[in-house]
Amino acid sequence: MHYREIDFSEVLPHSLPVKLSLIFNEAQAGFSQLQYTHHSIETALASEGIDAWFLDGFSPSKNPSMWQDSLFEIMAKLSFYQNEQSYTTLATFTAAGFVRRGLKQSGFNMAKRKGFGRKRDMLIGQFQGKPQALHQLKNSTKKQAFGDFWPIYTPQKNLYSKQQSVAIIGAGISGLSTALSLAKAGFKVSVYESNDDAMQEASGNPQAVLFPKLSPHKTPLSEFNLLSLNFAVGHYQQLNQYANLFTQCGLLQCEANETKEQLQELADCFPQLMRFVDAKEASTISQTSIQTHALYYAGLGFVDTQALKTTLLNQQGIQLITDCHVEKISQHESKMWCITDHQKNNYDADFLVICNANAAHTLLPKHSIQLKNIRGQITQAHQHKNSDINLPNITTTICHKGYINPSVEKNGVSTYSFGASFDLKNNNKKADEASDNYNIEQLKKYLPDFSALQNPAINQQGIAWQARVNFRCTTNDYMPVVGPVVNEAETSDDFAMYRKNAHAHIPKNISCHEGLFINVAYGSRGFTTAPISAEVITAYLTAGIQPLPKSLIKAIHPGRFFIKQCKQGKI
Repeated sequence: MHYREIDFSEVLPHSLPVKLSLIFNEAQAGFSQLQYTHHSIETALASEGIDAWFLDGFSPSKNPSMWQDSLFEIMAKLSFYQNEQSYTTLATFTAAGFVRRGLKQSGFNMAKRKGFGRKRDMLIGQFQGKPQALHQLKNSTKKQAFGDFWPIYTPQKNLYSKQQSVAIIGAGISGLSTALSLAKAGFKVSVYESNDDAMQEASGNPQAVLFPKLSPHKTPLSEFNLLSLNFAVGHYQQLNQYANLFTQCGLLQCEANETKEQLQELADCFPQLMRFVDAKEASTISQTSIQTHALYYAGLGFVDTQALKTTLLNQQGIQLITDCHVEKISQHESKMWCITDHQKNNYDADFLVICNANAAHTLLPKHSIQLKNIRGQITQAHQHKNSDINLPNITTTICHKGYINPSVEKNGVSTYSFGASFDLKNNNKKADEASDNYNIEQLKKYLPDFSALQNPAINQQGIAWQARVNFRCTTNDYMPVVGPVVNEAETSDDFAMYRKNAHAHIPKNISCHEGLFINVAYGSRGFTTAPISAEVITAYLTAGIQPLPKSLIKAIHPGRFFIKQCKQGKI
C-alpha cells in the first residue's frame, strides 16, 4: 500500500480542510487495509465508515479481477447505516446483473438509473446492513489470524464545531511535524518546550539525513520505513517553497559487510528508489574514493534542520511556548486536558499530544510505553579556505557505519558534519574525545581521501573542531510509538485472559484515554518518519483515513507494550 496526500487548502481556502488520499494497490488489497480487523463478521460502527462509493474500475468484462464478491464484502465492512437519513451511498456506471446482485447480497439496496452519454443504465445504492456489535463476539483460546487486539480509536468530540485546541509537549521534529499537520487540519496548536528554543535535543543536529533501513523481506519495520521515506521526500519538497531546506544531492549507502549479490537483491526490490553501483561508479558519483560496493538513492539527501525549524514555526496556527517544563498532565470532567508546568501554571486544550521523547516516561504510567535512550555524538570539521589540508569536496551524502554530508560553505569556511556514534551504555551528556575519534576513524576507513584528518586533540592548521551530543529515543522493536495512550485501568480486566493464554483471541477494542496521544521513539530516523507519523495523529483526531495500512497502525500503536506485558504476566 502506497499513500500520497494532496492538500487542497490553497485551492479551497475558505472551506474545511480537504485531503485526497491515493491508495496505489489492487482494489481488494488496498481497501482491506482500511479495516481495523479482518474478522469475518466485524463491520463498521454505526456512524463511521465511507460516506460514498463510486466504482469506476473499467467494465467488469475488462477488469474481472476487481468485480468480485470479496470486494463487495470489504465495501460493506467499510460502510455504515445510522438511520434513514444517515448511511453510505453508492454509484457505478456499470449495470451488470452480477454486480447488482453481489452488492445487494453484501447489504446494499440497489436500483437502476439512467446512465450518462452513451451509457444506457447505471446503478445506485444505499447501504442498509446493520453492523454487528463487537460484544457479540466471544473470547477464544485459539490464536486467530486477525490478531491480538483491535486498536480502534474514534474521537468523541464534535470536530470542527469550533476551532479546537491541541497542546503538544515537546518541540523537536516530532512535535513540530505534528503541529504542522494539525494546524493544516484546522486545529489551534500550542507547542510547549522545556528548552529556550525548538529543536534543541536530538533534532538539533545541523543536518539530518533522509536514509531508510530497508530489507528485501516484507517486515513491518521495512514497510514502515519505505512508506515513511516516500512520504517524507514529498513533504520536504513541498516545504522547499518556503526555504531551501531539503538538498536532494543523492545518497550512497556503502556496505562493506554485504555481498554484491545481497545488495543487488535489495536494489531489485526497490528499482524506483535505488540502484546497485560498484566501487568505481560510487567514487565517480561522490567525487571521492570509495572502496566498497554501494546502493545509490538519487532522490535522497539531507535536511537543513534550522531552516526547517524556522519554516514550521512560521506556519499559521502554531504557537511555541518555551522554558515550559511540564510536570503533570490531567483531564477535567469536561474532557479537556490540562498540563501543569514547573511554575504551577496550567494550560488547557481539547487534545494533548506527548512528543517529548524519553521524557514521556515522567508523564505516563509505567506500563504505557517502553523506551530507551541511545547516545549519539556528531563531529564537525570546520576547514578555513587558507588551510593547507586537502579534503575532498564530496557531492553526495555518504552512509557507512556513520554518515557524512557535502560540506556547507559560509564566510570562507567549509564545514563537514559526520558521525554519529552509537553508544548503548554511555550516558555522558558532554562531548568526549573517544566518540570524536570513533567518528573520524570510521570516516577514514570507508573514505580514505579524508585520511589527512587527525585526532581533534592534535592541532591542525586551518581546522577547527566542534562536537554535539544527543540521545536518540527508541524502542526494543525499533518501531515508533504513535497513537492514543492506553487507559490501563479500564483495559486490564478486558485483557485478563492473556495472563493465562498468550494466544487467546479477545474481540474487544483496546481502551484509550479520550483525547490523549503520544508520538515518540523515532530512533536515528526521526526526520524520515516524523512527517507520516504526524499524519497518523491527525487522522486519529479527525477520524480520517490513516496514511498507513492498519497492520502498521497496529505495529506502532502504544497499546502493544501493554498487551505484551499482559501476556508476560507482568500486569
